[in-house]
Amino acid sequence: NDSQPRSIVHGEIRASGERVLSIGTTHISIPANDGDGKPILLPTKLGRYRLQLRDFDSDLSLEPTVEFFREIQGEEIRRPPEGWDDLGAGGAFVQGRWAWGRERKSVVEGSVAQRTSFRASSKHRIPFGLTMKVIALLMLSWIAITLTSIVIISMPLAIGRSFYYLLRIPEKYIHDPLAFCLGGALFFPAVSILAQNTNSSNESLLKRTVRWISRFRRPPSRKLFVALESFFLWFFAAPMALGLSYDLGVVKSQKWFAREEKFYDWKSIAFSFVMGTVVLNTWSFLLYFNCLSRQFWANIGNGILEAPVDGNGNNDGIFHARNQDIDAGGRENVTVDGQEIPWQGNQGRVAKFFKIWRSVLCNWEWDSIDRTSLLDDFARPVTRQLASALVGSFLSFQMVMYLVISILKVQQGGIPLPFLGIVEYGMFRKTIFRMCMALHVLVQLASGFRANIDRWFEAAHGAARDDRYLIGELLMNYSPDQVK
Repeated sequence: NDSQPRSIVHGEIRASGERVLSIGTTHISIPANDGDGKPILLPTKLGRYRLQLRDFDSDLSLEPTVEFFREIQGEEIRRPPEGWDDLGAGGAFVQGRWAWGRERKSVVEGSVAQRTSFRASSKHRIPFGLTMKVIALLMLSWIAITLTSIVIISMPLAIGRSFYYLLRIPEKYIHDPLAFCLGGALFFPAVSILAQNTNSSNESLLKRTVRWISRFRRPPSRKLFVALESFFLWFFAAPMALGLSYDLGVVKSQKWFAREEKFYDWKSIAFSFVMGTVVLNTWSFLLYFNCLSRQFWANIGNGILEAPVDGNGNNDGIFHARNQDIDAGGRENVTVDGQEIPWQGNQGRVAKFFKIWRSVLCNWEWDSIDRTSLLDDFARPVTRQLASALVGSFLSFQMVMYLVISILKVQQGGIPLPFLGIVEYGMFRKTIFRMCMALHVLVQLASGFRANIDRWFEAAHGAARDDRYLIGELLMNYSPDQVK
């Protein structure tokens, strides 16, 4: 009835943000006139309208009366005046805040999708386009989650399996849990580093590629020769030496040593090169994160309960302790100006080598090339040690075989040995070569860790001397009366 005064009721707000007259009332029950006892149920919400049963106390009539309320727009949210944030000129579009008045919307505000309900009322159908968008969103989300789960589970296992394949380990010794742990230790940190480097710039990959090509300048001759030598040593000579050493010492069978198989083919050489490259770069990756030091594993155990500290209770002491370890390359840390240069850590020789190559390849910074960091402290020592293991083992093997053939009488099919009888020629050569390589590697390790061995002998000598002269002796206090 339009003659009755209109009233504004704020109502109550549901958890979904919808405003109703009463949260607890969803239907209105009206008695039926036919007398069958079944009341009529009216919903309290019909589109933009809200229904409510009038209270009998406020109305003298005994007939039930239903009140209708229409949803109207409330007062606008008051916004601060222009320039309230005092962020300078440009308005909301430049400052990134929410637009006020007729200001141009920012990128964030413009990207916010307009709220659209599936169904304005029970009589309207859901828009077909909106339904298809929701279905496509659900399908793409399911595909993205599934592919991410497959990659997270499969990639570490595939990387670990590739190590087994490159090392040519028989299938009966393949252990998938160990392969997953090995692959995960390399995959997840590598993905993290790659993501950080990719997201470090807001430019697209195409723009960065074009800018990278346009910044190329011809390097000086001396810098170029140093870069080429280090590249050849690290990416070809060292991997080939390591791969051939592993191939001769572990993979080759006794038939090959008996000269019944082909000496070498391209497949074996390719396997050796790829295996050496992967193992060397994995070794450098572990050195960069200081994973081959005692303190690293101690910090992992201590960090479960509390932050690792040094003997003085300082957290910074662990970084100094890491740099005091003997390097993983088998030699003591090189001393320059009275300070040791470690192999491990983000300030070690491995890190310096790869940081220089990164600055050269990514930014064409030829001035960062340093002969000492690239060659003297890293590429040459590593290549020299690996080549020494291969060449030294081969020469010692040839010398031992010459002496054996000179002393022992080689028979057809084998070599007679005391207490063992006739040993097959291929098995004998294979065993001798492995012994020569193991002995040569032990000599290299002993030479590299000479300082540690000297300290150990000094400590053992001091302990033996104390045991001889102090332990077991009865020491008595000096008394002048006893002397008289």
